Amino acid sequence: MDNRVEASPCLYVPWQETVVTLVTDQLYINPQDSIAQVIEQFEKGGQLQSLPVVVDDRAVGIIHLHAILSCAGETDFKKTRAIDLMQVGIPDRLVVSSVTMVDALLQKISNQELDFSNGYLVVGDVSGRYAGRLVFSDILKILATLQQQSTRYANPLTCLPGHVPTNEKLAELMQKQGLFVAAYCDVDGFKSYNDIYGYARGDEVIRYTADLLQSHLDPSQDFIGHIGGDDFVIIFQSPDWFERCDAIVHQCDEEASRFYSINHQRAGGVHALDRQRKMVFYPIFS
Repeated sequence: MDNRVEASPCLYVPWQETVVTLVTDQLYINPQDSIAQVIEQFEKGGQLQSLPVVVDDRAVGIIHLHAILSCAGETDFKKTRAIDLMQVGIPDRLVVSSVTMVDALLQKISNQELDFSNGYLVVGDVSGRYAGRLVFSDILKILATLQQQSTRYANPLTCLPGHVPTNEKLAELMQKQGLFVAAYCDVDGFKSYNDIYGYARGDEVIRYTADLLQSHLDPSQDFIGHIGGDDFVIIFQSPDWFERCDAIVHQCDEEASRFYSINHQRAGGVHALDRQRKMVFYPIFS
């Protein structure tokens, strides 16, 4: 039997892409370019505020448009060369490796580890050679796509990823053949709670469960999906996954009774009809 989890063709999966796939152009300036050549390169790029300066396939500096404009009225302006205008060196926060995965890039942007003040990042390959520019507007397009998918594929009650992105994450990790632990979680006794207290209160329990699970995860390593009802899937890459699972179970045991009436708390559970229509005692959910 084939047990593979297939990626959905309708879902954009950012962790399967590298930054280099987003490079839209390789515009750059040579230090010996004349001012006319520099201006021509700026015109090619549209509304650019700066361009990288490249020597021997390596980005060594930046020329800003305001540097050109500030000397445009000088008598020897036509003799100016790029090297006369360039800012030497490129700060690390303006550079990203071509092998960086897109999801890691988005995380770096979220953590403000990168500087898009120029409207782009300089992309370098594993050897440090200039690979092109990563334009901020292209990043915005990715974010817009991911936002649409998040809305479309998220569980409406908890806003957690649904079964489609959960399958995608599993497919990605299986393709990489990396180590991970998949934990299937549900709420024991949830049906009886729903029958006694109603769907609105049941929804509170599901939201509580989602918050509880998330509070014990490392968001930089672990993934959680809400695949329906009271069913969740956690994909752990944290090495202490067992301790995290144990803590989830124990915290639920300590807190679950607050969702019940005083009488049910004292009784330690509720009486409800089972699937055979027999009255059965159900302990407080766990």
